[in-house]
Amino acid sequence: MAVMDEFQEEREKIRKAPLSKKWKYFVDYYLVKVVITISAVIILASVLYTMLTNKDTVLYVLMPNYLSNGDLEETIIQPFTDAYVEDPKKQEVLVDATSFIAGSESESNIIKYGYEDEEKVMTLVYSAMIDVMITGQDVFDRYATMEWFSPLTEVLDGKTFAELDEAGVIYYFNDEPIGICVDGMEKITEHFTYEGTEDVDHYLGFIANAPNVENAVRFAEFIR
Repeated sequence: MAVMDEFQEEREKIRKAPLSKKWKYFVDYYLVKVVITISAVIILASVLYTMLTNKDTVLYVLMPNYLSNGDLEETIIQPFTDAYVEDPKKQEVLVDATSFIAGSESESNIIKYGYEDEEKVMTLVYSAMIDVMITGQDVFDRYATMEWFSPLTEVLDGKTFAELDEAGVIYYFNDEPIGICVDGMEKITEHFTYEGTEDVDHYLGFIANAPNVENAVRFAEFIR
């Protein structure tokens, strides 16, 4: 009873105390606890939101030195999603036309383009996040020398490869078929502008450590 009496007496003193003393009492005894509780609630809410809204990337197309001529969502992403993505609420398609890469390592190109996008692209590729790359031959060849692209014979079925080879759109690098020319494909030529080196052909390649090979092949069929 003595403890309860003291507690009731303390509460009564606080209730009758002026506002400044009530605030001091709150700061001394409760403020830290309240701040910690609010912070914990915010962190928990953030984690739950990320878990509930984060989508799995089922296709990542990287297009160095290209600029979109319009709404990528409307012209490329949504049509592909409608055709091939099983659960758009949980899965997403990314088409990245925001990187600019030098076609060579000359001093003028380094000054013009810098290294930031180079580092970004290398990080994405080595982290096994990119499925397809579409770019000009100068950039394509740079990455081909680093063995970034899978031979088409390992990705495409025999019939598709033969059809493309007969059509003359297969790009051979050191006698290895690693690229598909996209210059005659309307979904590329109409919706994108290449801002890299002029007067070069442009190729699609499948990244060797691509996590979504099936959708990468579907995308190559989709833009043809």
